[in-house]
Amino acid sequence: MNIHGARSHQRSHTIHEHAGVFEQLARYGLLPGRPQPGETLPVFAGRALEDGLRARFPESAVPTLRLEVAGHHLHHHSATLEVSYEPVIESRGLSAEFLDATDPLWLQTVMAYLSTASSQGLSVWTPYDAWHYYTREWGDFESFRRHCAVEQQVPEKELTDRDVQDWAAAFEMLDPWTVARLFRLDPGRKLLSLPALERQAATPLHRRIAEQLAALVHLDWRLPAGHTSQKQPCPHVIVFYDGDDGLCLELAAEVLDMLDTGPALRVNVDPGGLRVFNTYARNAQTLFRRTEALLDLLQEL
Repeated sequence: MNIHGARSHQRSHTIHEHAGVFEQLARYGLLPGRPQPGETLPVFAGRALEDGLRARFPESAVPTLRLEVAGHHLHHHSATLEVSYEPVIESRGLSAEFLDATDPLWLQTVMAYLSTASSQGLSVWTPYDAWHYYTREWGDFESFRRHCAVEQQVPEKELTDRDVQDWAAAFEMLDPWTVARLFRLDPGRKLLSLPALERQAATPLHRRIAEQLAALVHLDWRLPAGHTSQKQPCPHVIVFYDGDDGLCLELAAEVLDMLDTGPALRVNVDPGGLRVFNTYARNAQTLFRRTEALLDLLQEL
């Protein structure tokens, strides 16, 4: 818990300047209990927010709440409240049996939805994320083709996909055709809709996966938009495929080395922002629970 700018009134007028901030927090049920004898308002607010945090967020999420208060005049103050999660990173492999029993486009769609819908809670890095990171950092099909044409001094239209792959292999470069194959995806195909995903579930297990994913996506849609971090969330879980030569984990390691993740949620301490915060807090337990359940289903085979 960090309360910035909230100093003891013995040393400043911070309590008077920021009284409105704490009143707003109390009004929206974020300061449970009463101050203890001799306890300053900022100290009480920090303790009460921590108590509320433990009660409203899943313990396994390792959540952190940060209240930042700034004010310079008696009636002019500003404050923000944000929640973030300390990732305890784990990896989950999908078995060859599951992969062989699953349509590639169906799986590609699941991975894409899972990555997006989990971003505000138990964030999951999937092979779909790894593919987009790879193409952003190392190049896509067309950029590889252009580079090969320049190096070989031949027109691009004369190069086949096999020509470009052979050229990349000669220089020990990992080409996008190989990456797409390892991640079992076809970037040119349009993802399925959620109803289509449920209709095309091939087995009872696939139907359960589709149902759990749809529930997670609908929950994500209910969460407030416009207040989440614009930065890529630091993943809690890395999903990889058996037989991908360790590529998904390798690319995830690159991302983790450079990732400066922002908070999952950041709001102003005002009526609008605190309504958003309370909506998010009401759904946090379910968000984590549904994501965990979906990950368990993906590993049933």
